[in-house]
Amino acid sequence: MHHYWNATMIESELQRLGALNCLPLIQHITRNFIGFPSDGEQCDPAYQLLMHLQKMRSPITAREIYKIISTLDAFSWRGYIISPDKTPVYWNPLETPWVSFYPGRTKTITQTEWEYPPPDIIFHYCECFETALTP
Repeated sequence: MHHYWNATMIESELQRLGALNCLPLIQHITRNFIGFPSDGEQCDPAYQLLMHLQKMRSPITAREIYKIISTLDAFSWRGYIISPDKTPVYWNPLETPWVSFYPGRTKTITQTEWEYPPPDIIFHYCECFETALTP
């Protein structure tokens, strides 16, 4: 995938839109999906973010960015492992990079259910992340 050029172009779009303050959040989320098996570039969250941002007019608010993030196809994917007691352990893409979750878990299962988490959970996470970065 073209993570480097997507990241550079996303940064340029955020600057054009007056929302460069959202760059650390976007970098965090897109980094967490690196390595996750997806159905090609169009399902890549960085690519999808870039496509949404290119359609927007300046200026935009952080909440508009959060809304875009909450609709990414990547959030409809589930990654989980079956633990020794047969209980599924789910990957949380907001908190854990896929490359940290996946290694060493030979019974990892990936599936798509097209069941997005409620947008308010993603909004809340984005707000908390941004608040934590504000000095």
